Amino acid sequence: MAVLPGLDPNDIKKTLVTLHFILIFSGMIPFIDCSTAHEHHSDLTEEELLVCESTAQFEDFILIFLDRIFVIIESSVTEHARLDTK
Repeated sequence: MAVLPGLDPNDIKKTLVTLHFILIFSGMIPFIDCSTAHEHHSDLTEEELLVCESTAQFEDFILIFLDRIFVIIESSVTEHARLDTK
C-alpha cells in the first residue's frame, strides 16, 4: 500500500517509476490471498503467519491501484483531447 501515493497524475515520471517498481515486484511475489493458510497448515512460523495474514490486503491494494490508474488515464485523456470548435 505504501507505493500507491507514487501513482500521481500530476507527476508522470514518478508514476512511471512506481509502475516499474510494482512490475518488478509483482513478478517475484505471487498475488494470492493466503490469509486462511493457518487453517490448512498448523506448522507455520509466526513470520509465515504474519505474511499470510497480510495477503488479505491484496484486494484493497488492487482496488486502490486500479482507481488511481483510471484517474491517471482520465486525466491524460482530457489533457490530450483535441478541442474542435466548429
